[in-house]
Amino acid sequence: MAAGDALGKRFNEVFPNNDSTRTVKAMYYKAMNTNKPQHFTVEYPGGQNIIHEINAYPTEGGISFFVKDVTESRRSEVKMIELEALKRTNQAKSELLANVSHELRTPLTSIKGFIETLLETDVKWSKKQQLEFLHQANNETDRLLLLIKDLLDMSRIESGKLKLDKHTFQVCEILDSVSGVLSIITNMHKLKIASLANLPPIQADKVRIGQVITNLVENSIKFSSEGSQILVDAVSIAGYVVISV
Repeated sequence: MAAGDALGKRFNEVFPNNDSTRTVKAMYYKAMNTNKPQHFTVEYPGGQNIIHEINAYPTEGGISFFVKDVTESRRSEVKMIELEALKRTNQAKSELLANVSHELRTPLTSIKGFIETLLETDVKWSKKQQLEFLHQANNETDRLLLLIKDLLDMSRIESGKLKLDKHTFQVCEILDSVSGVLSIITNMHKLKIASLANLPPIQADKVRIGQVITNLVENSIKFSSEGSQILVDAVSIAGYVVISV
């Protein structure tokens, strides 16, 4: 319907059905009461969706209101918002890749250094020293595997393929399952796990919660001086178990 054809007509003569008429009336009263333009979408015969903007205000002798088609401008606004969100996402991914590259390079450099040291032919290392180098290389390999596992998990989260396997268990069972990894990554610090007795059982994905705790411990190491204590604790609050590092 052309704009001129709508003049002097009732709502139900302009809009295609009762639902859209009710929507227009509701937006009309809201625009009049708030003195702000309101937006709504109407589906016309043929499946065409039109976004409208309605303005209404009292005038001498009655009320004036204007309805206009703002479909293109609103879609452009949405597109701009989506593009901006995509830009922020891409920037975050670039920063993540830069950080991951650094994180991966560190253990790889250590592993290569230990192997090259053991391969030197002009130096004879004692068996104790050789075992020490091998242990260090093994620890760095474990760290590298954890980083790669985190990357794979992140990829699954983005694709929506990460599924939680929830079961009921005690918090101490989680810490038992990651104790070996925690011992390795805190070898330059003092790891302390508080007494977790008398805590209620929880329902969660043991593997994922274990990963969260491991990541938190790794973050604590990054921002703690060598030899300082890393404390893992848990308390029961209002029916929940709160784990802290």
